[in-house]
Amino acid sequence: MITGVITPHAGLAVGQPRPVTIFAPEAATIGVALSAALGRRGWIADSATLTADLSPGPPPLILILEDDRGIPVSTLPLARLPPCVGVGTVRSHRWLIALAERGFPVLDQAGPFLPLVAGVDGALRGLATHRRPPPLVITRLRERVREHVALDRLTSSELTILLAMMDGNAASEIADVSHRSMNTVRTHIKTILAKLGVSSQLAAVSMAHRSWAVPDQESRRVMFTKFGDDVPAW
Repeated sequence: MITGVITPHAGLAVGQPRPVTIFAPEAATIGVALSAALGRRGWIADSATLTADLSPGPPPLILILEDDRGIPVSTLPLARLPPCVGVGTVRSHRWLIALAERGFPVLDQAGPFLPLVAGVDGALRGLATHRRPPPLVITRLRERVREHVALDRLTSSELTILLAMMDGNAASEIADVSHRSMNTVRTHIKTILAKLGVSSQLAAVSMAHRSWAVPDQESRRVMFTKFGDDVPAW
């Protein structure tokens, strides 16, 4: 079940407030956060329930497609959706692709919050003139999904090495910190590249950054007491 999130009417930008409805799973705190942040950009979020009878009557919608555990919503009345903005990760790729194919903007929930707010704000303003995206947009979205699936195939040891590579560590540095031989580390790196279907460490790191699929990377950077140069336990 998806329920709406209502935002306070305080802190609105100067000018006529614009209505928007945020639909989010009950256990999705990002709905509350988006509601408050958009309120400061001149939007007023209303409360509603997403049902199969949804008609084009409500104001523009924001659809939060996953709860805090990363579980995607089970159903959406795609055929009757009014203009909307989809927010989710590759876990909800089924809905993201379906919305994009209908010409609605979709945004990555796993990215930094402030750019997400700006992206949602801009997407809402452009909904009135939305049109079907060029095929390349859908192709790239599908490619993002394939990249996430590939990253998900990595073992915990391989993920840890990839995380160290994302922090800029060379193979020799990874070997020193992990107390493993250079041959073992190089073998792991070769396996990572093969699983991801890329030919260089730079391409593997770029894919990981693009997908936001490597756990704890951003949380480690947020904390002042962790500077990104400590390698987790192996």
